Amino acid sequence: RSKPKKELKLPEDFTILPDEIGMENLEKPKEKAEALGAKHILLLEPELNRARAYKTLLELEGFKGVTWSSSINDAIKHIGKGTYDLLLVNGNLFKQNESYLKRIREADGSIQVLHYSNFSPFLLQQAYPYEKMSETLISMASFFISWVLKDHPKRLAEIRLCARYGKLLALRLGLSNARVDAIVLSAWLSIPELRRGFLESVKCPYPIGKIMGFGEPLKNEEWKTERTIFGMVKGYVEALADHPEIRGDLSAVREELIKKFPFPEDEPILESFLHLLREDQLLQDVGKLSGKILVVDPEIFEDSGITLRLTNDGYQVKMVKTADDALNMLSETEVDAILSEIELPDGNGLDFCKNVKTQPSFHKTLFMVITEDATPGLAARSLEAGADDFFRKPVDLELLSLKLSRALIMKGRGRSQRGVSGSLNDMSLTDLVQILSAGDKDVVITFEGGMRKGKIFIMQGEVIHAETDTFTGEEAFYQLMKWKDVNFSVLPCDEFPERTITMSLMSLLMEGSRLMDEEAIADETLNE
Repeated sequence: RSKPKKELKLPEDFTILPDEIGMENLEKPKEKAEALGAKHILLLEPELNRARAYKTLLELEGFKGVTWSSSINDAIKHIGKGTYDLLLVNGNLFKQNESYLKRIREADGSIQVLHYSNFSPFLLQQAYPYEKMSETLISMASFFISWVLKDHPKRLAEIRLCARYGKLLALRLGLSNARVDAIVLSAWLSIPELRRGFLESVKCPYPIGKIMGFGEPLKNEEWKTERTIFGMVKGYVEALADHPEIRGDLSAVREELIKKFPFPEDEPILESFLHLLREDQLLQDVGKLSGKILVVDPEIFEDSGITLRLTNDGYQVKMVKTADDALNMLSETEVDAILSEIELPDGNGLDFCKNVKTQPSFHKTLFMVITEDATPGLAARSLEAGADDFFRKPVDLELLSLKLSRALIMKGRGRSQRGVSGSLNDMSLTDLVQILSAGDKDVVITFEGGMRKGKIFIMQGEVIHAETDTFTGEEAFYQLMKWKDVNFSVLPCDEFPERTITMSLMSLLMEGSRLMDEEAIADETLNE
């Protein structure tokens, strides 16, 4: 029996093109993608994790030329070196103070400026590759948790440490990308009340309940390794909080963890973790800042968030409550930066700033104002008094840390040139780069052995450039992965070459391993 004919109903404003028009007059997806890829975007975003998420989403939309800048000065520096079609600016932080636009226009009068406030304009409900979406999800989680815990730096530092070691241990044990990411996300969402708030807005693709040890019981050993890694790393971080003296004492760490993981099947994971800790201790001081910071504030103490964060960043922190005490200390001790409240018991912090800045011996000393005073125009008055920057309380510790380190570098102060040397016979290039990358380091690794020389540049934890005598970029990185009997040195780096590597570290290592496996198989075939 024949089926009845159905009438085709077209949506309003829907037009069927006649044959003579031809497809050549329509915009082709490939050409559109190429046009987008040719656009150069400068992203002005102070927070690193948020910048990574935005950059990922922009690249997924087809914009390949995305450069990150963390401050107005940094953005102007980039504009001076290259040509950009669009400056994309965090409107929540910069739009209220549009005086910066004058400086941007002076650097490039033709650049288009666009402010943004959230993620939604970048999301087009497309099916994105797993790696990119996972990176965005973890960046969103880390930014959310960091923002909620900004007044609890000790707890936030513990979560960061748990996520970092969880990732490194999972990678060392050869887990798949998805399982590594599941452990990292579990670490970021390890606080129940924060986990619930985040998961109400974002669908989680991983069984974090199984990894954390709640929810449905494990079936057929599924996710057991991930649960062990998460539990072991979390146990170490908790033990470190209760017994700080065990840091660096691997025997004491082993004793603490064996109490929770006494089973023989856990021993390989435990020993891998201890080996990771040993290597991490070797590299942990690379690129650390060793400047001296004077905090002048009657309400900041040793356990305050600012003090803990600066100490964790590697600074030597001194605290006084009055301007007179600060001047007395400055007469006896040289400091690299001063952080001062405006409301001081013995006077005004801006007068103190003027006093300091008029003395030639403190010409290069960085001065930052931190205050609860919300008086309009106070930031401008602080800068007129000689202050280098201005923060209102509660201070965004991530932004303070980033601005402080960059300002000290620009003034030629504070950056320690401590480095680390070793051999690829003792630590593989894979482990070396993963540890440095997980620590968001700004470093250059130099390799030398016989007639061979090479370098890898890591900026904010991302591998951006590699070079050998014969190759640059990704090819150089793959070549370096094959080297043995080569010595390496790691040093802090402030000046970076042009970016030649855009792949993620995970993709680089996987591709390098694949090429090495293919070469090994070819060699075996020739030998047969």
